[in-house]
Amino acid sequence: MNMYIVRSLAMTNWLCNNGFKILKVEDSEKDDKLKVFFFEDSPALHDTMMKYRKRVWVYGKWQAKNMGIWPYRGRL
Repeated sequence: MNMYIVRSLAMTNWLCNNGFKILKVEDSEKDDKLKVFFFEDSPALHDTMMKYRKRVWVYGKWQAKNMGIWPYRGRL
């Protein structure tokens, strides 16, 4: 199973509120004060994330650019 890492708590809440389950939570290797959240990677996950990104479009600029999401590649 492929996993997708989400660093943003706001995105994590959005995904959970839309029916996705957190598979695992770990400390971030970049900042031990932060957590990273693992979800099962799927087209539905990406579609739901895109809906969230569209909701945070403000003043003609992407406010989602620092939302902290990226595909899991082995290291946190």
